[in-house]
Amino acid sequence: MRIAIVCSNFVSITKNVKKGTEIFDYIFIDNLVKSDKNIDITSFASGDSNLPVKIESINHTLMEKSFSASKMAEEYLKVYNKIIKI
Repeated sequence: MRIAIVCSNFVSITKNVKKGTEIFDYIFIDNLVKSDKNIDITSFASGDSNLPVKIESINHTLMEKSFSASKMAEEYLKVYNKIIKI
């Protein structure tokens, strides 16, 4: 089974993350990996995240919060296009 998980690209997701949704993302992904070795998981997250799965990112590091709304929409479209190709 293949699963894609879309996470925030604003926060680096690691074992020590301190943000609410990202804490959930890390725990969820970590438990999925531990529960079944037959799941192919790809996480769409910040490129400098440290997750036990393959990471796809539109940036290799945290996104700058100063992006304009139109630039942000372009970046999310890139992520969407990657997801539908899985």
